[in-house]
Amino acid sequence: MSERHLTSSTYPQQQWQQSQKPSSNGGHQGHFIVPSSQRPHSTSDDDMTEHEDVTNDASTKIVQRRHKRKQVQITHNYNTRQNANRQSNPRTTALDQLTQPNQQQTETMVASTFNNDQLTEEAERFARTRYPFPPFIVRFPSSNIKEQKVSEELCKHLKDNKHVQLELIEYRRSTLKCAANECDILFFVKDSLSFSFLYKETNWPTPLLGSTFIRLKPPSIPPQLSLTIKAVGLSINIEDLTIELKSMFSSLENVVKMKNRFQQEIALVKLEFNGPEERENLLSDGKLRACSISFPVEAYLAQARVLICKKCCSIGHFCRQCRQNGETCRKCGQTVTDLKQHLPVCSKQLYCMHCKQNHASDDMKCSEVKKFRVDLTRRLLNSNNNLAPVSSSPVYSHDQSNFPQLPPAQRTTVTNTSTTQSAEIINKLDKMNTIILKLNDKIEKLSSEFEEMRKSKEELKRNVLVLSIKNQTFKSRINESEELTKDILLPFCRDLIKFVREKNTILIRSSLLLYHIVNST
Repeated sequence: MSERHLTSSTYPQQQWQQSQKPSSNGGHQGHFIVPSSQRPHSTSDDDMTEHEDVTNDASTKIVQRRHKRKQVQITHNYNTRQNANRQSNPRTTALDQLTQPNQQQTETMVASTFNNDQLTEEAERFARTRYPFPPFIVRFPSSNIKEQKVSEELCKHLKDNKHVQLELIEYRRSTLKCAANECDILFFVKDSLSFSFLYKETNWPTPLLGSTFIRLKPPSIPPQLSLTIKAVGLSINIEDLTIELKSMFSSLENVVKMKNRFQQEIALVKLEFNGPEERENLLSDGKLRACSISFPVEAYLAQARVLICKKCCSIGHFCRQCRQNGETCRKCGQTVTDLKQHLPVCSKQLYCMHCKQNHASDDMKCSEVKKFRVDLTRRLLNSNNNLAPVSSSPVYSHDQSNFPQLPPAQRTTVTNTSTTQSAEIINKLDKMNTIILKLNDKIEKLSSEFEEMRKSKEELKRNVLVLSIKNQTFKSRINESEELTKDILLPFCRDLIKFVREKNTILIRSSLLLYHIVNST
């Protein structure tokens, strides 16, 4: 797979979430995965070019640096470093052997190739700690804009209107690609949440410091807001998958079908989000369901940033550590004493000092730079915490004094007690075996009793359920009988009693009347 599309298939997902702060002395870090403020650069070459242009611009002014770093000790033991580099790269050893007759030429060549194609601590630290997010660039129609006040007003606007605390690592001012009365302000954010808020155009104020501005093209989505879907079949339509995924995730920006170095499609799809919430949920689940298929998801790892010296255009060391006396033009590759005097008379004919092709020496698309990036990424992924890589062919020294010979044996014969000890051990093992068998029998009995108790408990539950159902039936019938008695029998009894009472009254009267008649006669 291409170095532009590195995934975490060989790296555990748990290590992606580990927090590792860079050491102030530039020591070895251990893992390639770093926290949100120290992640690799975006994969966009345009963002890298923009950052390089701003860095190389003489009018660029650093107005604030919130994280102060201690001055790195640059005094090195040259012979020790050179010998260490010879063991890790045979090409440097061969170069030194060829240039030994001329000591001055040797010093110049080693100065120009020192750390070139070497996986140094400086190159590793540079890949870890440089600005993790591409900058947001706004252009003002006036060159009198104060970048510090612009930053303060932007932070105040987001805090008052959006209730968001914007975290900025740095902000800069540049006029490199501007007209006469224009200036650019670059904002470097600290975490993915701040990036997501500035990425949405609705969160920006209309004027800043009472002046209108133009928000240039939005930066590419960084790897902190990206993930990869694995095992995506080549028969799946990427357009249908994009439509379905965008209907599922509101913060999904882009769906990219990844390719290998031969520009052939592979079974990986990159998802780019404009917010961290849905991405974190997917990573915690570890899978994504789309097109009636469950796909595994993993975090996306970007390519490592390559350190190129601005003085000699070599790879692997900083400008302040360069041993070259002159300066090398990054366009024509010529080494001069004063680069500023050379620029007006430069031939402008591109020549790379690494691969001898017609492009600039600091071009990130150079084949040698790509090879260095692959080796650097492999080292960052395979390194351990706070441990420098061990040489593949270590040199061992044997000191006889550290390993003295043992004194001769005082007893020439040894009593053979192995048979008795073996018999005792076998007897003890037999006893243990018997005890274990008894325990197994007891466990089986207990398990059978437990199973019977479980069955009886289930039977009891069923009986209780049947009784409860019957009880409900009886209650309903009793209620029906009570209602029948109240509605029919009681009124009937009342009417019957009333009727009997009336009949008895009539009979009594008639009998009394008859009695009187009989007595009167």
